[in-house]
Amino acid sequence: MKFSPQQIDALRYKVKRALSEKRYVHSLGVEKCAIRLSKYCLPGFEDELAVAALLHDITKEFSKVEQLSILAANNVSLTEYEIKSEQILHSYTAPFVISGEYAEYATRNILSSVRNHTVGDENMSIFDEIIFLADFIEDGREYRSSIAIREYVNEQMRENDTENNMLVLHNAALRSINFTILHLLEKNRHIIEKTVLTRNALLSKMLHI
Repeated sequence: MKFSPQQIDALRYKVKRALSEKRYVHSLGVEKCAIRLSKYCLPGFEDELAVAALLHDITKEFSKVEQLSILAANNVSLTEYEIKSEQILHSYTAPFVISGEYAEYATRNILSSVRNHTVGDENMSIFDEIIFLADFIEDGREYRSSIAIREYVNEQMRENDTENNMLVLHNAALRSINFTILHLLEKNRHIIEKTVLTRNALLSKMLHI
C-alpha cells in the first residue's frame, strides 16, 4: 500500500506526541534505516516500511499492567516466559493499538512487521525482516554488536544485486538474533521458544539461497 508524503508527515507528528523524545528519535532512525534497506532488498515499499518503522515502538513505553490489559481485552494468551520477558510485550500489543488509533496505517505488512520486530518469527517476510534488522542496526544504536552488523550491511549491500542483498539481509538478521541470544545467556534470562525458531529459520534461509 502506498502512503503519501503528507500521510507520513502527519504520522510523524502524531507519533512524536505519543512517545518520549528518546523513543521518537530511535523510531526516526529505524525509519531511515528501513528505507535504505528497502532500496536494496524490497524496492517500491519505502513508504510502507517508513510507516512500520515509525509505529513499531508505539506501545513500548506503556506499563506492564497496560500491556497485559490490552492483551486480555483482545483474548491473547502468552506463555509464562513471554510474560516474564517484559521487554517484548510491546510487539504483541502495538498491532492492536495501531488497528484502533492509527487505523489508516494498519496494513497487513505493517501489523506483521510490528508484531515480529523484537524476536522475529520463523515465517518472517522480507518486509518483516527489514524492520527487524533496522530496529537493531539503526544509526543511533551504539552497542558493539549493532555497530558491527551495521558496518557489515553497509559494506556488503550492492545496487542491483538482489541475490547478494538477500543473503546479506538474512545473515545480518541471523547475527542480530545470535547476539540477542548470547546477551540473554550472559544475563541468565529466559529465552522464549519463538526466538530459537526464528534463529533456525534464518539459518535455513541462508543455506537455501
